[in-house]
Amino acid sequence: MPRIARAVLPDGFYHVTARGNGDDMIFATDEDKRALLDLLGTTTTREKWEVAAYCIMDSHYHLVVRTPLANLSQGMHAMNGSYGEMYNHHYDHRGHVFQGRFFSVPFASDSHLLEACRYTVLNPVRAGLVASPSDWQWSSYAASALGRHGLVPVADRMLLSMLDSRGENESRQAYRDFVRAGLGAEKPHFLLPRRTGRQPVVHATPDGPSSRSLSPAELTAEILRLRSEGRTLREIAERLDVSAMTIGRHLKRWSPPGNQ
Repeated sequence: MPRIARAVLPDGFYHVTARGNGDDMIFATDEDKRALLDLLGTTTTREKWEVAAYCIMDSHYHLVVRTPLANLSQGMHAMNGSYGEMYNHHYDHRGHVFQGRFFSVPFASDSHLLEACRYTVLNPVRAGLVASPSDWQWSSYAASALGRHGLVPVADRMLLSMLDSRGENESRQAYRDFVRAGLGAEKPHFLLPRRTGRQPVVHATPDGPSSRSLSPAELTAEILRLRSEGRTLREIAERLDVSAMTIGRHLKRWSPPGNQ
């Protein structure tokens, strides 16, 4: 039976998981994890991905990634294929390294993006490997919580802005508080309605224009106006009844290349 083609979403966000075959510990050593992170960093640059969060465990890894070029499958195939070849050569292993195809879930909800990022970096805590996500060096937590740089460029500006837009220190503190609030929480159950291609519908508000008839340029102008007032992406999303990811794309298209 032929495989069912994956849904391909331009500009889509995904929560991605890839596991070792039979849940084997294919990232058991620091060298294994570092090798995968090196491949992820290369793939992110080559495929123009924007990685919002990641975590490498012993038997699997998690990504929260945006794919502006709708090339998730191509990038994952190349990355997992390269790691599989390296693993087989290093360990004199034969057969499949990964458990079939990777698992991916597309989403367009702001709450899903936030929850997916928190869930990703809390994996080692839930597994009992560390007491705090800051103790696990194989995730994006330090990049978003402390601004540290590593092998993988982390595109967390939108994520941080959704939590607090007063400044970098405030945003990173809000991120640390948000992750800490998730300790002990159950795994989130994403409903995942297929709404990624939904056009924004903006409702009238008492202190703003009736935006149902706004053109894309007018919508961008309204977003910029609210942003200039210091509103967070979440606040603007609630005000205009659109996704913060939609707002982020408007801001990105407007911003000059040097300011992104």
